Amino acid sequence: MTFLVLTSVIYTLISRFFKTDITYNELSKEIYGDSSIADIMNWVQNNYGYANLIMILPITLWTKFLFRKYRYNFYETFVMISFVMGVGMLILSLESVLNYIFPTTFIINESIILVLAFLYISWAIGQFYEKKVKNYAKAFLAYFIGIVTFQALAFGAGIMYDVMTKN
Repeated sequence: MTFLVLTSVIYTLISRFFKTDITYNELSKEIYGDSSIADIMNWVQNNYGYANLIMILPITLWTKFLFRKYRYNFYETFVMISFVMGVGMLILSLESVLNYIFPTTFIINESIILVLAFLYISWAIGQFYEKKVKNYAKAFLAYFIGIVTFQALAFGAGIMYDVMTKN
């Protein structure tokens, strides 16, 4: 967990130094308008290190569920996911650097780095379990569904807040 916090701080410092979060905030405003979802997505992007600490829970739960036959307890799975996501944060740090150097290829930079991060994380989780093709696919699925779960919860929170405050 300490490694994840440290790499999240490194990511945050690099992101703030290169000021690449401004592009994300503008894009988020275009997509979500003035809804609370936009505010939540901006917070996630501007505080990705903290968001990662929240995101680790659904990813760990899905990993534990999909690899339940291996009998690792929740804490062991959590520690492994923390380490893997920490290295993933270092990979994602490269995106800010690329966006700073090549600002006109923002989407391409993001796509390349996200693919690299997903491939690394899937590979690393698969390595933790038996090194079978099926386990790499399950690892990818656990990570992907974990992120989708986190996003769905963030969207749900934004929608609930908007509904509750419009009275």
